[in-house]
Amino acid sequence: MIYIYVGTETGTAEYVADELIDVLNEHDLAHQLVENDELPDVNNGDIWLFCTSTHGAGEVPNNLKPIYNMLLSKDSLEGLKHLVIGLGDSSYDTFCHAAKAIHTTLINKGSASVSEPILADAMSDELPEDLIIPQFNALISDLS
Repeated sequence: MIYIYVGTETGTAEYVADELIDVLNEHDLAHQLVENDELPDVNNGDIWLFCTSTHGAGEVPNNLKPIYNMLLSKDSLEGLKHLVIGLGDSSYDTFCHAAKAIHTTLINKGSASVSEPILADAMSDELPEDLIIPQFNALISDLS
């Protein structure tokens, strides 16, 4: 099962997550959008997919803070795999800091990364989903 967590302040990460869900549906991959402040039990083979912007001075968006705090309090996430997708603006020195912090926390707790975080830069002329979806598609076999 792929559990999807979205961290957003303006809705952009939510829109990107919708596009990711479309890809998962195309490949018949079981997934669930987590819309509450709870972490499921860790089951071998599960993947936690985080799609998040960075808020303020490099912070996790407010709607994702409870989940992030729960991650920080976990002793171990052994047996879990994860993928983090970050949206940010490289004109700030905290570019995609929330995504990087989530990725680092998951690694430190024993989760195996499917890939390095996929990062989209708002300074690009392309839409975030146009930057992210091709990279996500390239990883689809690692998600099944």
